[in-house]
Amino acid sequence: MLKKSKLLFHRQLHSFLLEFPGLVNRLERKDAAFIPELFEWMRSTEEHLLAYQSRQAAEIAGIRSRILAGRHDEGHGIAKRKLQWKAAADSLFALQEVLQEVCVPLERQLDEARELIRQLLLIVAQTDAFTYDSKRDFDAFLQEIWKFIYGNEQLRAGAVKLKTVLSAEDIRLLMAEEINLEDFSASNRNTTGLQTAPNAKESRKT
Repeated sequence: MLKKSKLLFHRQLHSFLLEFPGLVNRLERKDAAFIPELFEWMRSTEEHLLAYQSRQAAEIAGIRSRILAGRHDEGHGIAKRKLQWKAAADSLFALQEVLQEVCVPLERQLDEARELIRQLLLIVAQTDAFTYDSKRDFDAFLQEIWKFIYGNEQLRAGAVKLKTVLSAEDIRLLMAEEINLEDFSASNRNTTGLQTAPNAKESRKT
């Protein structure tokens, strides 16, 4: 089974968190759109969590049900609305905490992966096995580097570690974000004792 993108998952969760101040502002202004927008935010967040089979989807659904319960309480219309507004306001902190439960460890994992990728890329750059110029296809260049990393005995452990936690697409995206092309420029060549793989030698000739 293909791994789902943790990077895209985290980015979407982060965007949901960035919408949170707007919801709080609507509550502060007693904006009539607060309740509808909060429910839309919860549904969207819940669907995203479900898509990644995250248990926090059930927690969001539980909070949503508590707010909905205020709508069905006995009493007059104004009293019902007040109950629902109070339930919604009381739930905001819990909703934020639920997302943080997912985001914080995920962000830590991605940061560790970024650091490992930076280290691997720096080591590869120091082999002088690859030289980049603007005429080269960037994605193909990254793919060659990844094949070299995975094929090199000294670097394979790092590659395996990345593959155990990230999808192939996540690895490619993080490599694209973290690579410093200046390290691979012809003017920045620096020889080290790291052995190059055959495919890297071939790529140097092209």
